[in-house]
Amino acid sequence: MARTDDIKIDDKPAAGVKVSKKGHPDVTLWFDTATGHLVKSQTRIWDEFSDKEVTQEVFFTGYAKVGDRTCFSKLTIKRDGQLFLEEELSDFKCSEKIDPKLFAKP
Repeated sequence: MARTDDIKIDDKPAAGVKVSKKGHPDVTLWFDTATGHLVKSQTRIWDEFSDKEVTQEVFFTGYAKVGDRTCFSKLTIKRDGQLFLEEELSDFKCSEKIDPKLFAKP
């Protein structure tokens, strides 16, 4: 992991880090400097519609308290700068406790 350029997202400063792992594309993450919330991720992906590699940006907005957690409620995905997908969560809840059996090896 390495620091990368800070940027502004919706006129708010965001601190960036680049995450790298051999055999996988790099992922850059930007976090709102005031709240610490993830606000953007960016990576190179294979786009099945254009049949080529593109830059994918994912924007996380609409953070709100859900129980004792803070979650984003809107997700926007752009591929090579063009809108690909927008989702807005209207009703969701977080599990209080996850059964450890869910992660047990088969």
